[in-house]
Amino acid sequence: MLVSAEDILLARETDPTHYLESRGFTVRSDGRLHLSVRDGSHEIARATLMADGHYVSCDKYENGIGDNIKLVQHVEPGLSFPEAVSRLVGISQASPIAHTRTWNNSKSLNLPTAQQPDIASGRKYLTAERHISLATVLEQESQGALNYGDGFVLFIGRDDQGKPMCATRRYIGNGEKRDIYGSDKSFPCIINGSPETVWIVEGGVDALALVDLHKRKSLKQPTVIVSGGVNVRSFLQTAHVAALLSEANTIFVAKEREKNKSVSDSCGAAHEKLMRAINKIATRTTVQGYLPPKGKDLAEYNAILATGGAK
Repeated sequence: MLVSAEDILLARETDPTHYLESRGFTVRSDGRLHLSVRDGSHEIARATLMADGHYVSCDKYENGIGDNIKLVQHVEPGLSFPEAVSRLVGISQASPIAHTRTWNNSKSLNLPTAQQPDIASGRKYLTAERHISLATVLEQESQGALNYGDGFVLFIGRDDQGKPMCATRRYIGNGEKRDIYGSDKSFPCIINGSPETVWIVEGGVDALALVDLHKRKSLKQPTVIVSGGVNVRSFLQTAHVAALLSEANTIFVAKEREKNKSVSDSCGAAHEKLMRAINKIATRTTVQGYLPPKGKDLAEYNAILATGGAK
């Protein structure tokens, strides 16, 4: 399927309300320029009409989704770029697909069942492409923090009873991260380790890399909390997470090298807010930021070392 430049422009500038309502969502106007996208009582996204006429969306935690085309692919994972354009501008003649409610309002999520090919491709992605050791991968599978699905690696956050409450898919083909609908970021993925030192990282691959970095230096493995995004702080209000933080002697907040100064300043401000919020919970704990000496983030730094790069 081919789409023209005109179709792409129209898709980016079309009010996404009609498309979203056709998928079973409710769209509320929040002022003239803003839309709130909801599935039942859950807000799944926000869209803003920009000055140049196109829409940009983010999730409820202010993690960027992108333009309308990215929003469609967020709603329908696996949809190709041309198919997403077609959904918005109506050039596809295919019959509409009925929306199936994906929010799970029970106390835990229904996770996809990993098939053997999914497990094999997920392990290959983590070990061969992201340079995570197989030992670490197998450890986190057994701990219930890591699983797989069709084309993605799944990082799972659980409540204090072990029930899955949040699950983030990292797609193997393009590295995009998307939560399973119904996920509650108040329950982050946690890699168990020493309670003395706690790290907060943004992504699951960073968490696995951090485990390997400590193994490489024969250091005691810390506890690692996967926040799910630079602006996410809701997990601080969850009792078992707050207990981990308040009992730690040292807490590190992992930072990244951003693509430009504007993004770096914005992320820096978010990290400062997070550290201030942690200090209110962990009043006797030292909280500090950490930027790896090489690479964009912890995952890249670990890959550099794993492939023979300088320490």
